[in-house]
Amino acid sequence: MLQFNAVVLITTNICNLKCRHCYPASGPSRSEAFTYGSNKTMTAQQAEHYIKQIPELKNINQRIHFSGGESTLFAQEFRALVALGKKYGLRVSVTTNCSWAKDQEKADNFIEDLARRGLTRIEISLSVFHQEFLDINYPIRAIRACKKHGLEIILRPIVTKTASIAKTLQAIPPKDLEGTTIAVSKCMPMGRAKSEIPPDEFVYPEIHYGGCQKILNLTIRQDGSVYPCCAGSDITNALRLGNADRESLRDIIARAELDPLLVALTEQGPRYLAELLRETGGKDFLKEKHVNICHLCNDLFIDDEIAKQVRTALADRVGKGLKNFTLVSLPAHSII
Repeated sequence: MLQFNAVVLITTNICNLKCRHCYPASGPSRSEAFTYGSNKTMTAQQAEHYIKQIPELKNINQRIHFSGGESTLFAQEFRALVALGKKYGLRVSVTTNCSWAKDQEKADNFIEDLARRGLTRIEISLSVFHQEFLDINYPIRAIRACKKHGLEIILRPIVTKTASIAKTLQAIPPKDLEGTTIAVSKCMPMGRAKSEIPPDEFVYPEIHYGGCQKILNLTIRQDGSVYPCCAGSDITNALRLGNADRESLRDIIARAELDPLLVALTEQGPRYLAELLRETGGKDFLKEKHVNICHLCNDLFIDDEIAKQVRTALADRVGKGLKNFTLVSLPAHSII
């Protein structure tokens, strides 16, 4: 059975920043034709349709997480979304660039209101790329406001070879860092980062090419499209599981659990699929360097034609495997 750590709602692609590292290539224009997703914003009515299903789904941790774009840009709508999480008994969190923390009073008032409505955790995106638009005082004010009102704080620095954790956090007073959790992410050459960050800036460590079943988050975009994670599958066509505007989350998950491709991807990992692709004469992605398994997964599925080849290679392997089994028909209650 697939297990999900949370349901992630990508409420908008619109962001007031246009950071060079951004893999979904979010930006400020309401009329922009976004590469991934659309300029549509998720409505409270739409979100409630998804959220009210979560308490009945036992393979999803009871947490809703809002992401974008920058979800907080539409402040009135965002307040309503947070309240929906509380209404259905869910823990509520958000990823934000903290552009709302223009001064300490505004930050305190904003967080106080969201905490009252049900927000329990804030995840702050931090990087030298964000700081090209917003100085470090924005997240500092946000951290102080969250501490004042008892919210859990996750700092999410994005690192490259020269943009180290130390460089990203150096201007934050140590006292403000106390009590926070720092969750480091390596910048991946996906989306805008692939064209706007020099190739030699990416960090390519020795990585474990296992499955990703422990880090899945059921992700729903503002058009209702559903994906198994929010780390790259959500900008592909091939890994779309269905549309939550047209069918229930229960049905979408049940179908996904029977999909050999998703089973292989989550349990055995993208390396296994890359090996199958290579064995059938397809592109050899294992010759290339990868930041992590999410990067390799995106390489396999961002191109529709290559993704089709991966699925075909897996189907051939599964078909050959079935030839090794003998099917017999037995009377009811028989044992072998």
